[in-house]
Amino acid sequence: CGPVFLNRACRDALGITQELADEGLWTRYVHPEDRQACLVAWTDFLKGKTARFQQVLRWIRPDTKETVSLSLRAQK
Repeated sequence: CGPVFLNRACRDALGITQELADEGLWTRYVHPEDRQACLVAWTDFLKGKTARFQQVLRWIRPDTKETVSLSLRAQK
């Protein structure tokens, strides 16, 4: 899915480094049951099939292994 810029506050809240975001490795921390739907919606958004990306998913913090809910939105 490529790099995604995350500001420091967001990285701290998610428990990841900018390097993980830069390398596109952030997807490995999306809960396995939510990952496929998230990636399909994100890919459709990037390809211009949809004007907006909106997903609610579970995120597994790499630092604490805690699962948290995220509401994600992006728009061109």
